[in-house]
Amino acid sequence: MNSISRRDLLIGTAAVAATAAMPSIPAAPAVTPAIPAWVVGTPGEFDWSFQVGKTAEEAIRNYVCETVGGDGCEDGDDPDCDCEWCYKIKSVEAERKPMWDGKHEDEITPGDWIRSGTGHTCSRCSYETFAEEGGHGVGREAVCAECMTLADWDIVDPEHAAELRAQAAL
Repeated sequence: MNSISRRDLLIGTAAVAATAAMPSIPAAPAVTPAIPAWVVGTPGEFDWSFQVGKTAEEAIRNYVCETVGGDGCEDGDDPDCDCEWCYKIKSVEAERKPMWDGKHEDEITPGDWIRSGTGHTCSRCSYETFAEEGGHGVGREAVCAECMTLADWDIVDPEHAAELRAQAAL
């Protein structure tokens, strides 16, 4: 028969005490998928707004509730209704912005709008600008083609900045 030494007893007791004192490790929290992000507005107008919604229809409804007020048309489901609420819901579109999923409206900068392919007002001169018209997201700013500086080009296109420097040296 094996006997337990005093040393073995102390080591075993210490191990049991240490195990009991250890904090339990919580299970990993369930990951909730982010609600999809959208921009909603009138085609050809500069009234687009960040919205979230599981569907484009939900994002549009959120936008109309925010801009017109209320939570729907008072006439119900009349397809011929031309009240402000119904007019707005029929005249706006939603465009999906997956790169903004999980973000809050306050986290999205003017530069993010340009980088996402949506226009914004220039952070420097306040004119409307779009990437396809030479606007760039420079850090947090949206910068139109006319307001771009050499320092801005260093950030968004260093090769173009080098070309500009070479031209200026001539």
